[in-house]
Amino acid sequence: MNNNKYFLTFLIVSLFLIGVSQVSATIYEQSTDADLIIPCAYSTGEICSTSGVCNVSIQYNNGTYLVNFQPMTNMDNGDFKYSLDINDTAVLGDYDGKVYCIDGSYNGTGFFTYSVTTNGNELPTAGVVVLFTILFLIIIGGLIGLLLFTIFHMIQWDFDGKDLVYNVSLYLVTFAAYILSKEYLGNAFINEILLWLIGVGAVTTIILPIIAFVMSFIRGGFESNQPNGNY
Repeated sequence: MNNNKYFLTFLIVSLFLIGVSQVSATIYEQSTDADLIIPCAYSTGEICSTSGVCNVSIQYNNGTYLVNFQPMTNMDNGDFKYSLDINDTAVLGDYDGKVYCIDGSYNGTGFFTYSVTTNGNELPTAGVVVLFTILFLIIIGGLIGLLLFTIFHMIQWDFDGKDLVYNVSLYLVTFAAYILSKEYLGNAFINEILLWLIGVGAVTTIILPIIAFVMSFIRGGFESNQPNGNY
């Protein structure tokens, strides 16, 4: 997700009366920068003036504070900004925010919520989790099976091009699964395992099969050049 993407909450703070505006939660990607933009307007619809002041507090879901009554930047267009850095979005979970605004003799309070997930998307459904679990198990089983297959045929010196294609195809599937997992599953542990499998697979499904194929090809060429022993 773009680090410069604005984190919009569409929160309207009424400065004539102390009002509360509840908004739907926004989801943000873990460990990325974010600009928290809060639009501020009077109950008449007129935007807050350049002399307005807003402070923001943000709490983790356990009640402790990420930010406690910190000043926001008046952008002189009715919006107030507070920048979150990569450390502010490092912890996964739900966050509750509160904004306090003063403009002359008027003041108001507004509330907002947001969530931080691994990939910046909603948590996956049960169906997606089951699908990726099955795919994950298939990949692991396939890597182990093809490794044993490659070693056996390397010993037999009969590893052919079709066997090489099988191995390379499984490696590409593993790489594709990692990309899809980051986008749709958003599970940091699974992503780390898939990255590890990509590294291991580079040896077991690319380097080793190529060596086995070359060995078998050289031996096949050597044997074809040997006399058949008939006179």
